Amino acid sequence: MQGRFMMSTQHNYAGIDIAKRNFVIAVSSLSKTKTETNNPKGIAHTIEYLKKHNVALVVMESTGGLEIPAAKAIHHAGIAVIIANPRQTHQFAQSQSLTKTDAKDAKML
Repeated sequence: MQGRFMMSTQHNYAGIDIAKRNFVIAVSSLSKTKTETNNPKGIAHTIEYLKKHNVALVVMESTGGLEIPAAKAIHHAGIAVIIANPRQTHQFAQSQSLTKTDAKDAKML
């Protein structure tokens, strides 16, 4: 392919900290987090936000089923989703000396 450049797309990843009423989204390339309501409209906004920031992978903790609607919708939108064991993510956060807040949880994920 002499004389041609291949454009590579930078993909980001995101952590989402899920709660009953809302969730916090942290994208790897951004310093600020975003909070959305945990309902169909909030999930749709989240998918738009993830696509806008070229997110290829989302990690969220298992939260007793609260994560399922968002995880399914994100997956159906073509973005890979990992649902992590909260015990493992908690141990990782402790090893990194991270304090417990929703925004820090989302960034840690």
